[in-house]
Amino acid sequence: MVLDQFGILQKCKTKSGGNEWFSTAWNNGVSRDLGGPGDPEFDPYDSVFKVTIGSPDVPVNIDGAGSAKLRSTLGPISSIRLWVNKTWLNTEMTIYLKRVAICTNIGLRSRSKHTQSGTPNCLWGDYMVNWNIDDEYVVPQVEVTHPVYDRGLPRTDFPNKILPLDRYIGFKTITRTALNNKVLVKGYSNYTATQNLSVGGQAHSDWVKDAEFIFDGTNSTADNIDDPTIFDFCGTSGDNLLGDLTANTLWLNSGTSCWFRINGATELNLRWASVREISPIS
Repeated sequence: MVLDQFGILQKCKTKSGGNEWFSTAWNNGVSRDLGGPGDPEFDPYDSVFKVTIGSPDVPVNIDGAGSAKLRSTLGPISSIRLWVNKTWLNTEMTIYLKRVAICTNIGLRSRSKHTQSGTPNCLWGDYMVNWNIDDEYVVPQVEVTHPVYDRGLPRTDFPNKILPLDRYIGFKTITRTALNNKVLVKGYSNYTATQNLSVGGQAHSDWVKDAEFIFDGTNSTADNIDDPTIFDFCGTSGDNLLGDLTANTLWLNSGTSCWFRINGATELNLRWASVREISPIS
C-alpha cells in the first residue's frame, strides 16, 4: 500500500518524473479569498491553481490551515471550479469534501483542454466522472467541446450515499491510455475514512469503485449539440471537431488542466486534493 504525502492511498503509482500537484499551499498559514468579486482567480501562493465561481459569485476561502471553504448566504452556487493547470495525460485525481450545508453534485475532470471563453472554440473538453448525490447515481461523461457532451453513458446506482454533515468523503478518478489506443476512466469514493487531519494520520484504504468506462472511438457520441454552428466555426482548425463525433471523443494527447467541479453548494470544506501523473496501461 502506497500513501501520498497526505496519507491517502494511491491506486496507481506516480510516474517517474511525472507532474504532481498537491494542495499543500492551502496549509501555509495565510488566509485568502479566490474567485469572488474583486478577488484573484489564481492563488498567489500556487501559480498553477485557480478558482472560478458561477452564480452567485461568492469566493472560496483558502483558510491557510489546509482547507478550501465555501460559505454562501446567497443560495446555492451554480458551480465551483478548482483548476490545476499543467500538462496532464494519464492522471489520478483525488479530493475530500465535507458538506456543511447543501451540496448536490461533484465531478472530477481530466485530460482537459476546456476553456471558459464565451465564443466557440476548437479545444476538446474533458473526461469526467460525476457523482449526482441527490439523484443517487454516478456516471462517466465526456465533453467533446464546450458545451457539447455525451451524458448518456451507463449510470451506476449510488443509493443512500448522501454527503453527511461534518464528515470528509473522498472522491478519486483515474484516466489512463489503455491498450489499442483506448482511454480508461474510473471513479472511486471513500465513505469510511478516518477524520484524522494530521499528515499520514488518515490512511484511507477503503476505496470503492463506482464507475468505469473504456472510450474506444466508437462507443460514445455527443448527445446535446444545441448549437451545430460551433462545428462550422472549428472547420479544419485546432482539434478539427467536424465529421464523426464518436471518433472525436477519443483523445490520446495531453490536456492543459485537470479540475474539480462542484454544483449546487452553499457551504462545504475541501481538503487533501491532488493530481498525479501515472503511467499508461501497457
